[in-house]
Amino acid sequence: MRIRHGRGRLWIRGPVPRNGVPFGRRRPRKIEKGVTHDEQPQPPVPPGPHRAVAVYLYLHDRAGKDYTCWPAIATIARDLKYSESTIRRAIGDLRKAGLLETEQRYRDNGGKSSLLFKLQQA
Repeated sequence: MRIRHGRGRLWIRGPVPRNGVPFGRRRPRKIEKGVTHDEQPQPPVPPGPHRAVAVYLYLHDRAGKDYTCWPAIATIARDLKYSESTIRRAIGDLRKAGLLETEQRYRDNGGKSSLLFKLQQA
């Protein structure tokens, strides 16, 4: 990694993650008061294609204490950089494996809203 100074800016060339901290210099992230990320219970990694694993871990990160969440398929696809059809296939894989249940949500006027995802603990 090369660092250049010029015109009052710091130019960094080389692999730098999104948060701007050089690799190998990260501190454990605080999740809850007094608890580091390393002490948090890790979600079980489901067997199956990598797309299903990625979607399961994404939903696990978004889920609350009751293991439910309701992100739109387009939002999941944008955040994971997959297509929407790939996300739908991954959700189908997780349903077949018994790790995920979905329930359609509706708006007050009767229109469809995003799916409610219920994660099953393996």
